[in-house]
Amino acid sequence: MVGYFITQGSRPRFFREEVLGLPLLRGQLPQRSDPARWERKALRFFRRAGVHCLLNGPENAALPLTETGPLYRRKAADIALLALEQRGVPPETAVVGIWASHASRELESACRVLAGQVRALALELPERETLSWELQQDYGIPVFRGEGTVTLCFTPTPPQENRLLLGTARPNVPRIAFSAPGVEVPPGCPVTPLLTLLGETGRLGWEQIQVQISQGGEP
Repeated sequence: MVGYFITQGSRPRFFREEVLGLPLLRGQLPQRSDPARWERKALRFFRRAGVHCLLNGPENAALPLTETGPLYRRKAADIALLALEQRGVPPETAVVGIWASHASRELESACRVLAGQVRALALELPERETLSWELQQDYGIPVFRGEGTVTLCFTPTPPQENRLLLGTARPNVPRIAFSAPGVEVPPGCPVTPLLTLLGETGRLGWEQIQVQISQGGEP
């Protein structure tokens, strides 16, 4: 079971919910002073109820927070294309950078999706030669070294302008949000970690999750 918090009402209440077969426990905490105290009380209740991870809450809680990095890395190509759109750069004129300390299935997938849509790729990766050659042969796309108009970073790296940092446990890419049409998310439930869990548990196909411009609030 997965737990999450919302702040609402005058007394603590708990509700069992379910999304695509994933059991959820919502902790509705009162709108009073000392919210940390109420969170600690709710965490004790969560643990007794069998909750094994949280969708939101404090970083140092007794229960782990859901890591959303897998969703960001799975949808890296879509994130790059949306970032180009936000900058007013047509994909066919853009160079997209790919940076990582090691290769991964998600990285190669992003390269192959982008290779059919952008002008060139800038690949910074140890032992990059094989992947560069395959991309050039399969898609006829130039592959350089260096950074791009936007650069997808699949492993932790210092922030720089135009870098999209996807390599952390819980990335924060400005103005990016996720949705899954047809999936009913309970009001107040954190969307991004929920969709990550639904994808990782096979309850929702990764291809069903869409990337969009955030309208504010929790992505």
